[in-house]
Amino acid sequence: MERRSLSYSDGPITVDRKQLVEDLNFIKKSLPAKGSKPMEPEMKNIFFDTEKMFSCNGTTLSVICGEYDFGIYGCFEGFSFINLISMLGEKKVKLEFDNIKEGVGQLVAKSGTASFGVRYYGKTKLHSIVKQIDVDSVTKWHRLTSDIKEALLMCAMYTSKDNMRPAITGVLANKEEVIATDRYRINWIKFKKPTHFKGVVIPGTALAYINEFTHYAVFDKRVFFKNGNRYFVSVLITNEFPLDSSKKLFPKISKKTFSLPTEINKAIDGVLALVEEDFILDKTINVTVKSGTVVCKAEKKELGWYRKEIKLNKAFEGAPIEFSANPVFLKEILRKSGQVGYVDNEKLLIFTDNIKHLIALKRVI
Repeated sequence: MERRSLSYSDGPITVDRKQLVEDLNFIKKSLPAKGSKPMEPEMKNIFFDTEKMFSCNGTTLSVICGEYDFGIYGCFEGFSFINLISMLGEKKVKLEFDNIKEGVGQLVAKSGTASFGVRYYGKTKLHSIVKQIDVDSVTKWHRLTSDIKEALLMCAMYTSKDNMRPAITGVLANKEEVIATDRYRINWIKFKKPTHFKGVVIPGTALAYINEFTHYAVFDKRVFFKNGNRYFVSVLITNEFPLDSSKKLFPKISKKTFSLPTEINKAIDGVLALVEEDFILDKTINVTVKSGTVVCKAEKKELGWYRKEIKLNKAFEGAPIEFSANPVFLKEILRKSGQVGYVDNEKLLIFTDNIKHLIALKRVI
């Protein structure tokens, strides 16, 4: 999109609606979840200044640089504006500021015969805070390979949501390995090649969108991801991750193993269809292994449920085992290897050459 300057004295400018919606959907990654109470009331807004458009929820920051130069500082309510812009049918949208008095007014959008306005506010303290996070000051960027993306995302699916233990709400990334735990499961992956991570703990939620980016950097107690002029920044978790106690729990791979049938992929696809709208880190499948069958099921409140029973190629020896998993993760690790080690009456170990995924039937961390 051509860079333009937008100010209330310049009159309307015309932008491509599809591109604007795409950019706003990127920016909203750092808006607080709908219905949640943000750390600061103004964090529900999308902000702009003379260089960038951004949102910030106190933990992450989403920024688009250079594409929109509004000419002034300000902000507007994010979700309402995005929803209204998305409903406009024409290819082009005219934007202008209207009735600005003492730093408050309207940001007006017009497309065909439809138009709307949302409240505009002038410069806030968040503008000053974000200005200190200068993405241009990052000089050393490293390529995000598919191996790094996959390892970080697969571990992010098993971070804890227990804010009383902030260290395990993140993923510990070292030069050669990455590890995460939610206290019932521990996921360890060895990178195929050494990385530039040096013992940093990245919030799991900050890794949900990692496939959208091409480069990363760690700078000033933050992790930066970028793709072109789009940046996603997250604070790092400073609490110490329980690395030693987690790795000690990995048992020696038992000779007593069994393989999950390839038909389980169809069951996982059924679950993924049911939970399609769920946030990627919140998707869940429940699996029961008993005698000669595997039962996969999922429920979604106020929507419905899914269940599929699959015969095992070889009868499972041992007491029935039931566990939950992220279906995206489970499908990926089973694509690499369907081998499951039956450790004891309390643990299962799904493993490949560079992945160990321990499933405990009771809390271990």
